[in-house]
Amino acid sequence: MDDKSKYNRWTKDALIQRIQALESEARQRDHHQQQQQQQGTIDVTETAAPPDPGVAAKNKSLKPRKRPTDGKIDPSKYTTRLVALKLAYLGKNYGGFEFQTSANLPTIEEELWKALVKACLVFPDNPDEVRLDDWEYSKCGRTDRGVSAFGQVIAIRLRSNRPKEPAEEEKKVEDVEDVVVGGKERVEEKDGVETATAETQTTGVEESTEAPVDKDPGASDGKKKKKKKKKTKEKVQEDRPFDDFIDEVQYCKVLNRLLPRDIRILAWCPTTPEGFSARHDCRERQYRYFFTQPAYPPIPTSLEDPNATPITAAAAGKDAGSKKKKKPKDGWLDIDAMRDAAKRFEGLHDFRNFCKVDPSKLIVNFERRVFESDIVEVADVETALPFLSGDEFLPRPTTTTTTTTAFVDENKEEKVEKGKFPKVYYFHVRGSAFLWHQIRCMVAVLFMVGQGLEDPSIIDHLLDAQRQPRRPNYVLANETPLVLWDCIFPDLALPANQGQRDSSDIARRNNNTDAIRWVHLGEDSPASKHAPQYGLVDDLWTTWRERKLDELLAAQLLGLVAGPQSDVRRRLDSRAPAHLPGGSQRVFEGGNRPHAVGKYQPIREKATLPAPEEVYDREARRKGYADAAEWRGAIAAKKRAGAEAQAAGPAGVGVVDADE
Repeated sequence: MDDKSKYNRWTKDALIQRIQALESEARQRDHHQQQQQQQGTIDVTETAAPPDPGVAAKNKSLKPRKRPTDGKIDPSKYTTRLVALKLAYLGKNYGGFEFQTSANLPTIEEELWKALVKACLVFPDNPDEVRLDDWEYSKCGRTDRGVSAFGQVIAIRLRSNRPKEPAEEEKKVEDVEDVVVGGKERVEEKDGVETATAETQTTGVEESTEAPVDKDPGASDGKKKKKKKKKTKEKVQEDRPFDDFIDEVQYCKVLNRLLPRDIRILAWCPTTPEGFSARHDCRERQYRYFFTQPAYPPIPTSLEDPNATPITAAAAGKDAGSKKKKKPKDGWLDIDAMRDAAKRFEGLHDFRNFCKVDPSKLIVNFERRVFESDIVEVADVETALPFLSGDEFLPRPTTTTTTTTAFVDENKEEKVEKGKFPKVYYFHVRGSAFLWHQIRCMVAVLFMVGQGLEDPSIIDHLLDAQRQPRRPNYVLANETPLVLWDCIFPDLALPANQGQRDSSDIARRNNNTDAIRWVHLGEDSPASKHAPQYGLVDDLWTTWRERKLDELLAAQLLGLVAGPQSDVRRRLDSRAPAHLPGGSQRVFEGGNRPHAVGKYQPIREKATLPAPEEVYDREARRKGYADAAEWRGAIAAKKRAGAEAQAAGPAGVGVVDADE
C-alpha cells in the first residue's frame, strides 16, 4: 500500500489531527536545530554547574512515573456478537449515510464509526481508518446527502458481555475437584476423566458448604481463601444463564452518549441471528416525502392577469384521452390528481424512467415492486398562516364544499380546501427495494401533476419502457423532505420455503408487520427515555424546540407582513401596474421556493438522457473494455475466482457484495 492510498479511508478529523501532529513535529525539529546552531562547539557537559546534592537526593526518593498506556484493550478477552441496530438521523447537516473520503460534510457512517471506536465496541488496528466491513457490517438503505431516516437498520459485530467459553484444557482442570482427606488429595481417573472416589465425593460435598480446616495456618491461608472465594463466584455466574438483554452491553445508551444529537439509536435486537444481513434480509422499505399545501405563497387574485389563458394539463401532456382541467391557482396543488397518479405506481413496473443510472453498477433489471403508494395528510400539524385563508389567496371561487383539491373542472364549479393553512401532506410509498434516486424522481413527476402541468396518465407513459426507453431530462425533487421511514424484516427463524423471504409471495409481503424483536430504548426502564440527562426524549426535545422556535418566529414575521392589516389593493403609486406579468411558469420541486422556467415544456417533449445500456457501454470503454457485456464478463470471472479462493483458503475472508 502506497503512502497515498493508506489515508483513503481516514476520517476528516483524523486527517486534520495527523496534519497538526506533523506540523508540531516539524516545529520541534526546527527549534532543536536552531538551539544546536546557537550553541556551536560549546561542550554543554563541561560548562554545566554541578548538581545540588539535596535536589539529587530528593529526585532519587521520588517514585518513577508510570508510562501511560496506549489505551487499547485486548480483544481476546472479550466475546463478540452480531447486533442489529435501528437508528434515526436528521440528514440536513450530513453528506449522506455512506462514508466518503471526498465528502465536504461528515457522513452518518463516519459518526457511527467514531462512536463505536470510542466506546470500545470494535477493536480496529487503526481507529482513524473507517473500516466497517471488517465487522460483518451491512446496512438496509443508503440515503443520499440531506436525506433523513427514522427507521434505518444496520447490522455489525460488536463487543459483548457474554463470558468467553473456557478452552478444553481449562475445562478439564475445572472439572477436577481437589478433595483433601487427611491432608492428602485422592483423585481417580476413569475413561480419561478424573473423578473423586465415593469417600472424597462426600467430603467434597461437605467442603462445598463449609470452610476447609487447615492444620498449618500461615501466609498462604489468605491466598487459599481468596482463591476459593473467587472460584465460588465464578461458579455462581456459570450456574446462572447469560441473559441477552439484562446482562448485555446497553448499546443504545452507550452510543447515544457519544453520537451527535441529530443521530440517535432507537432500538437493538438481542436475538440477531448469525449471518443476518440488514440489506439482503429486508422485506420492505418505507419512504415518506413531506410537502405543504400550498407549496409556495400564492399570488393575490387581484394581481393576476385576467387575460392570461391558463394552460390545461391535457394540453401540456397532449393526451387526447385526458379530461381537460385548468391549472390550480398558482402555489396550490391538486391533491386528488396527485393521489390518482401515485396509485399508478403500485405493482411490478420497470422504473428506468424514474431513477438515475449509476455507470458503475451495471444493473440489468429495473423492475421493482411497489406495495403501496398514496398521498396522506399529516394530522395535528399546524402552523397557521391566517392570510392564506383570505379570498385573495384561496382558489376562486370559494365554496362551502370541503374537499382535498384546489383544481378546476371546465364544466364544474371549483372546489376549495377548507380549514387552516398551510396543511402538511406526505407521499407514502412501500416497496421491496428502490433504485438510485427513485423516490425523488417519482415525487418530481407527482408535483408536475399536482400543479396541473401534467396529467396523471404521464405515470403510465413513463412506466412503459417500450414506448419511453430513455428518461426525459426532468429535475429531481429536493432531497431534504425525504425520510427513510422504516425497514421491515420477515421472521428469520422460519425457512425461506415457507414464504417469509419469497419475493413472489405478495400476500405475505403486503403485511407490513416487522418480525424482528426490537428492544426500544426505554423498554428496560422509562428513565432511559425520560431522564433529564442523556434521556432520548430530552435530547429530541432540544432538537425540536430549536427548530420550532425558528419556525414560530418566521411564521410571526410572515403573518405580520402578509396579514389582514396589509391591503393588497392599496396603491399609492398610480403608475404601478394593476396586474403582475405572467410570462414565466413557476415549477415546484420540493424546495423552499419554486423555480421560474419560462414557458413550460411537457415531459413528453423534453430531451431524453442516454439509455442505461448506452451509459454502461461508455463507462466500459473508459475502463478499457469493448462494451458493457465484456465488462460484465470480467466482473463475473473475478467473482468466481474470489469464491474459489475463499473456498480453498482459510475461513474468515469475506467478499464484499456491491449494492445495486
